[in-house]
Amino acid sequence: ALQGYGNQGFINHSGSSSLFFRMGSSFTTRMTLTNGGSLGIGTTSVQGKFHSYISATRQLTHNGNGADLSIMSDNNTNPVMLIKGTGTADLLNVFDNTTEVFTILDGGNVGIGTSSPTAKLHVYDGGISIQSPSGSGGRYFSLDNTDTGGRHYGFISTSNAHGSLGGGDFALLDFDVSGNDAARTRLLIDSSGNVGICLLYTSD
Repeated sequence: ALQGYGNQGFINHSGSSSLFFRMGSSFTTRMTLTNGGSLGIGTTSVQGKFHSYISATRQLTHNGNGADLSIMSDNNTNPVMLIKGTGTADLLNVFDNTTEVFTILDGGNVGIGTSSPTAKLHVYDGGISIQSPSGSGGRYFSLDNTDTGGRHYGFISTSNAHGSLGGGDFALLDFDVSGNDAARTRLLIDSSGNVGICLLYTSD
């Protein structure tokens, strides 16, 4: 029942069932308010306290689907989430209890373990691990200078798929970023600990 008192309005529902808001000539349910106070948009099977439903692969819930905040998206056309800041404050702050563990500053610097990253990626008080699953070959850590005359340097932990380099080696490769020369091994530490160093330039 609809009631009004002064400048306030009320919808009173004393039953144990949900309250459905229907629209159109076919009375399609557009919004559902459960007896427990949960709100669903586009669904009558409300998960959590708030549930916005488009399809099984596109939905958002608060305290539903196994998380306090759940976003499900097929992201075939649009991104899963868009964060846009037009001011100067941080774009994102993630806390573990009272400790800030992940930060994206205005301008794009990313900090892990620091709230004041001074580079595009700043990791404080921790290591970086690059692992290769079985059967997928080695993994690179690359440094590229795309300016004129710049070169690409790649650190690689090799596997048996790397031909003449062999498996279990550590190598430093480089090549001209403009594609004028092929990759060359500048430093190689094989699995036995032997070290090989190649000169960058040679002369007659």
